[in-house]
Formats: sequence, structure tokens, C-alpha cells
Amino acid sequence: MLKPRLIKELYRRGLVPGQFERILEAGFSSGADVTAFRELLGMRVQRFADAMGIPLELLESMEASSESPSPKFVRRLERAANDPGAFFEMK
Repeated sequence: MLKPRLIKELYRRGLVPGQFERILEAGFSSGADVTAFRELLGMRVQRFADAMGIPLELLESMEASSESPSPKFVRRLERAANDPGAFFEMK
């Protein structure tokens, strides 16, 4: 369930909360999922890499991969998904 504050922010940005929930429910099983999450947040690659605390080259490699991200990175993504407001502040 999305927090009311997040729902308000998603609507302000023109996003439908259902889109966000679908990505979260599907999980992060490939680089395409990571890319979709980043794009849904409206972040450029460099900003997202900075926010996630990883080198740009690693994120680019991860997004181009059909393999699952590492469990450690998936945990970071899940934490980010639970409070994306922090990412909105970085734009």
C-alpha cells in the first residue's frame, strides 16, 4: 500500500500510482526493471547512480543486462521504492 504522501507526489508528477505498484509487485528481475523504475522516478542515469551510491558505469551495465541485479542491489532498490520521495528531492 502506498503512503498518502507518495500518492500525492505521484499524481503531482503525472504518474498513476498503479504503474508504480505494478513495477514494485513484479520485482527487479532484470536490468529492464531497474531502468523502468528509474524512468518512473523521472531520474537521469547519473542522478540515479548517485542516489543509489554506485558508479555510473555499474548502473549502465546493470540496466543493459538481462540478468537479475545482485541481491544487495535489489535490497537497495526496495528501500528506495519504499521511500522514493528522497529521489524526487535530488532532481
